[in-house]
Amino acid sequence: VITAFAPINHSTTPQHQKITTTTTALQAKGGKLSVRPIGVGSCAPTTIITNNDMESVHDTSDEWIRTRTGIEQRRVLIHEGTRPILGLDGVTTTETPETLRTLGIEAAKNALEMSGKSASEIDLVICATSS
Repeated sequence: VITAFAPINHSTTPQHQKITTTTTALQAKGGKLSVRPIGVGSCAPTTIITNNDMESVHDTSDEWIRTRTGIEQRRVLIHEGTRPILGLDGVTTTETPETLRTLGIEAAKNALEMSGKSASEIDLVICATSS
């Protein structure tokens, strides 16, 4: 999930909340940063592995997994590199694989769209993943 934040008040920042940029991070000297979330974006991999798929490689069953975890399917990234795809029309194209980077870019685009702001207007981005 990517969250974009913007200042609540674009007027002058009080000296006790002066924001400085270092080579490693954005820091606030004393006090709270006055920001609010204005956009949230997410993106998940397209490859789905079901419990039935898991049965073929593990000694388990869909019923066993579902009753104990509630999970019916999971989404995963597959790092195979660019690969040829033969279309129904007989034309071969290449497919670029999903990566953490491409998912992050898509999530950021979704957050920007929700915020209605341009990337240059965003002061803080928080990125969180679950794996």
